[in-house]
Amino acid sequence: MLPVAFRAGPVDVYTYPLVLIAALAASWLVVRAFAPRLLVPRWAAADLVAAAALGALIGGRAWHVASFPAAYSAGWWRLFELQNGGLVFYGAVLGGAVTVAAVARVERLSLPAVADLAALALPLGSAIGRWGCLAAGCCGGPGLYVGDVRVPPQVIDSAGEIVLFGVLIALARRLTLGRGALFAWWLALYPVLRFGIEYLRADPRVAFGLTQAQLVSIPVAVIGFAAVFAGMREGGGR
Repeated sequence: MLPVAFRAGPVDVYTYPLVLIAALAASWLVVRAFAPRLLVPRWAAADLVAAAALGALIGGRAWHVASFPAAYSAGWWRLFELQNGGLVFYGAVLGGAVTVAAVARVERLSLPAVADLAALALPLGSAIGRWGCLAAGCCGGPGLYVGDVRVPPQVIDSAGEIVLFGVLIALARRLTLGRGALFAWWLALYPVLRFGIEYLRADPRVAFGLTQAQLVSIPVAVIGFAAVFAGMREGGGR
């Protein structure tokens, strides 16, 4: 773990926020690069990523507070102590979806096209963000042993997200996909990855021997695969 990246005089500069900034920068580059292909104005990239960041912080923190209220019993100021993690991914996605949808509506952007951009940016941003989790010591667990070497779950999660990012980039280059199809594929595939990763983490089992994230992943995957199959039946191009 490396919770403090470096010291600037008397100030500790924490690794987790720095990694989040890197994740946002990478997401912005992806959105800018693929916006023209998805018929979204490139100038909207900064607005969409900024909205996603704000919504993700609020949604991810709110979900964490609801799930682990004892962690904030010391006082309300703990809400703003992000240096040790404390953002739930599904909560961040939900919060980001709300704010991004609001920006898309105000700027009259195609919501399905914006959702496709989000599907490309999410796995790369999450892959980078997991290294912040590793540095902060959150989202940990027994991991996986390769011989005598223990691979932390954050690293495995990051690798899985990179693979997912590659799959979605390959799909994005297929011009026959309809709008919203990339998001449907992300909605289908990410929960499968997350369901498996949970067995390598130390998250508490809340029902049926499954963690909260696994219970959420099941209906999300069902919705995602249903959307993918519906899109395949409809066919059509962008």
